[in-house]
Amino acid sequence: MVTYNLDKIGWNYSMRMGCKCACKGDYEDSIKYYEEALREGTKDGFIYNNLADAYMNVGRPDIALEYAKEAIGRLQDETFPYVTLGEVHQANGEHGKAVDCIVKAQEIFEESVPELKGMIFDS
Repeated sequence: MVTYNLDKIGWNYSMRMGCKCACKGDYEDSIKYYEEALREGTKDGFIYNNLADAYMNVGRPDIALEYAKEAIGRLQDETFPYVTLGEVHQANGEHGKAVDCIVKAQEIFEESVPELKGMIFDS
């Protein structure tokens, strides 16, 4: 889940409440708030990533997969949606796909912070 700062500028009330609920482990309510944010017109890639994470935490990797793919479509140059998608694939028993996602995340990370090239991600 991506939280940064819960008072992030540009995030509406529903997005902030979704993050607050998720931070407390209340993923059912976080899903309600995140989906409300989508209905309100929030199309930020973070919301799709956070929905994927929340659905994973309520045991719905099937729904999480769709949101994780959407997050990557919106945040292709970010590391975290690939990690989330990797977790979804891992939960679905698709270990090869999970590894591919983590390798992609590591490549993006190393491009953005070259001095840490070769760092090993802990899954």
